[in-house]
Amino acid sequence: MLSSILITDDNPDDAALIERAVMSLRPSVPVRIVVSSKEVIAYLEGHGLYADREVFPYPGLILLDLRMQEMNGFELLQWLRSEPRHMAIPVIVVSAFDRQREIRKSYQLGARTFLSKPVKAESIRCAIRALSLPTEFFN
Repeated sequence: MLSSILITDDNPDDAALIERAVMSLRPSVPVRIVVSSKEVIAYLEGHGLYADREVFPYPGLILLDLRMQEMNGFELLQWLRSEPRHMAIPVIVVSAFDRQREIRKSYQLGARTFLSKPVKAESIRCAIRALSLPTEFFN
C-alpha cells in the first residue's frame, strides 16, 4: 500500500525548508504539504480534494508545526491520539515553541520527536532516520 509523508506548516518558507530536507533523503513515497490542522484532518479522512488516495496516499509520517491558525498543533496531536485509525502515525514536531512546557506537552500528546525552529536540514534528516520507517519510504 502506497504511503506518503505529510508536512504541515502555514509558513511557506519553513514548509519549503522541511520539504527540501525530506527530499534530500530521496523518498520513494510522495511528500505533500498542507497549511492547517483542519487540512490534515481532511487529508487523513480522505475528504474533498484528498479523496483520491492514489494522488494523496495515507501518510506514514507527519511533520507538524504547532503554531497554526484555527486549530493549533497541540489540538491536532490530541485529535490524532483520540482517533484509533490515525493514532499510530509517527509525528515529528517542528516548531518555534521551544520552552520545556511545550516540548513536554508535545511528547505527552504522542510526538515522537521535537525539533525547534529554526531547524537545520540535517536535524530533520536525523529525526526521520531515527524513526526506522519501513523500507518503502526511502530508496
